[in-house]
Amino acid sequence: MHQYVRGDADDGLQRLANKLKLETRILAVMKTNDSRRLIACCIALGDMQKLSSRAVIRLSELVEHKSGMVILTALRALMRYDAKTALPLLLKSVDFIAPERLVTILRECPPKLLTETTSKIILDDTPQHAEYLLRVLKGMEVSVSEHFIKALLNRFASNENIIAAALGLVQSPGLLPIIREHVKSPSTPIRIQATAALARLAEPQDIETLWQLVCDSSWWVRYRAAEGIFEQPSVSTERILARADGLKDEYAKTMLKQMSVEVSYGTL
Repeated sequence: MHQYVRGDADDGLQRLANKLKLETRILAVMKTNDSRRLIACCIALGDMQKLSSRAVIRLSELVEHKSGMVILTALRALMRYDAKTALPLLLKSVDFIAPERLVTILRECPPKLLTETTSKIILDDTPQHAEYLLRVLKGMEVSVSEHFIKALLNRFASNENIIAAALGLVQSPGLLPIIREHVKSPSTPIRIQATAALARLAEPQDIETLWQLVCDSSWWVRYRAAEGIFEQPSVSTERILARADGLKDEYAKTMLKQMSVEVSYGTL
């Protein structure tokens, strides 16, 4: 019922739980290794407004359980009670689930705590786990600092997947010099993300670069470059298509025409 009620109604459920000594009963049921019962108990504890130290200890113990779903529900309950304690445990224990699923749990975490804790773990972790956590950050759509992006690019300078993921998180014009360098990368994943970032943040001096990138060998680079060109407020669709007609690259012409159709549909 906690999924459907808020405010006074939720307080009423908590008073009922207290009267029934529900936590004590749950802890008694949790003296088992049955995964289904443990999952149900973790969900119930996660819905309670207050937990005793005994309940917190039991949930923490389940982080080492053999069942991935028991671990996940125990950590979700801990997250609702004490995000600062639960978050590092959660981020280090979840390679077994899709990043998209983890995102739904992390939405309950304060954004500042999430970005600071995740950033620290990523910079100290293995490339494989760093890639995983970067996908989680991307799914959360949170802002990360320029300092973190620079540290990440330095720490994993030889890993193209992490470089591409880092560029995908860039939201600050202060990192445009780095973006401009990476659009020249021989790595297609890096060029795709760098071009997408340039399209988001482009200054007038970057427009010609986007025109060059719309002739790239990668379909996705061309698409992101075309997006950036059409997003410039000072240039009309007619002028863009007129210049496109003069291009020698037929793929670039096709991409710009396709983008003009997408833009026109988007304004209907």
